[in-house]
Amino acid sequence: MYNFAALLMGAAIGSVTSLWFRQKFADTIEMAKKQGTMFLTLFSMLGILAKADGAVTKAEVDIVDDYMKNGLGLDPDNRQLAHAIFQGAKNSNVPFEKHAQKFYSALEEIKQEELLGVIELLLRVASAGGKYSAKKDKMILSVVRIFRIDSDIYDEMKTHHFPNFIDTEKHYAILKCEPTDSIAKIKARYRRLAADYHPDKIQSKQLPEEFMKFANQKFQQIQAAYETIKKERGF
Repeated sequence: MYNFAALLMGAAIGSVTSLWFRQKFADTIEMAKKQGTMFLTLFSMLGILAKADGAVTKAEVDIVDDYMKNGLGLDPDNRQLAHAIFQGAKNSNVPFEKHAQKFYSALEEIKQEELLGVIELLLRVASAGGKYSAKKDKMILSVVRIFRIDSDIYDEMKTHHFPNFIDTEKHYAILKCEPTDSIAKIKARYRRLAADYHPDKIQSKQLPEEFMKFANQKFQQIQAAYETIKKERGF
């Protein structure tokens, strides 16, 4: 004789168990998707950053290789996949910031030490050639903002990688330029500003003494800013 109470209880337990397994399976798939997104976006960011100033150097590739092997402990198949993403991203039309946003959104839990680890890795790649790049700095700064990291923390990290770093942002501002502007545009802006504030021109206008002092200081700032940018950009 069947024990209907036991059958009903078994059916109920089976239903709950099935629902639990389905939920766990769905959670596992969702987690895998998020981890895949983080994997894809991280190596895409590294590829785009490395290519930002032109050809990717061996030093940059070596840093990414080291991270694959020793940082993540990837097996050969996954290293090959990471390399393919890294290489493909260099010629991708997807904006750098878009990858950073996707990476941040895929995080299960926001842990600053993990986010700082990504910034540290980006800085390692950016400093691989031993030369500061305003373009790469601007790209990493966009990630710092997306990750909601304090700019003072980033400045401290950047100083570690670029001990002789000179903040050229203010010098570009003096010349009313952007770090991404062409050399031709920077030269044109400099010539115009230098002409406007040149001591001889100001003196010929017979302006008040206070304005003449201000104009002289401004002219000196323009000269110093231009010389700093010339040295940094190598022209």
